[in-house]
Amino acid sequence: LPAGYTEVEYIQSIGGQYINTGVNAQSGVSSEMTLEYTALPTDLCMLGARTLNDRIYLVHSYPMNRWCYGYGSYYSGTQTVLVEGVKYTVKSKLPIGSQDILANSGASFGTVGTDTTEYNLGIPMYLFAMNNAGSMRSSSKAKLYECKIYLDDVLQRHYIPCIQDSNAEVGLYDLASNTFFGNDGTGVFT
Repeated sequence: LPAGYTEVEYIQSIGGQYINTGVNAQSGVSSEMTLEYTALPTDLCMLGARTLNDRIYLVHSYPMNRWCYGYGSYYSGTQTVLVEGVKYTVKSKLPIGSQDILANSGASFGTVGTDTTEYNLGIPMYLFAMNNAGSMRSSSKAKLYECKIYLDDVLQRHYIPCIQDSNAEVGLYDLASNTFFGNDGTGVFT
């Protein structure tokens, strides 16, 4: 990281904190992140956005703490249940015609999607929560160790957990844009 930032192992949300990624929720987005949930409510989003009728969720859990992604609608894994306190590396891809999510190099969670509709929600995805048409919803209580976001396989964000030295703010430094991203929600990241 550049001078003025101290890298840390992870940042943690206790609920209410989120980061506006500035990356539009649309077909062709994908992500790879390492995370650990510290609490498991019934509906939580780690990276995504929705409008009234359409969803783009790269990492989401619903119902009954099952991994899922959203591409227009929900697509939920049928057997794999999240476990609190387990560190996961989650990869999710939402291109037109072939959507999928997997964790820890395991098998896909449920059916690989084949939706050929093109979606462009026109709003940015939130990290640690969902952008619900401009409002934060379904915030996650989790630790984030690293996150990469791609659009059509081009890196858009490469987040590294850190502390901004000038004000001791905990957040993420993006190596792709050379920008610090702090909390856009309530409370503080730890």
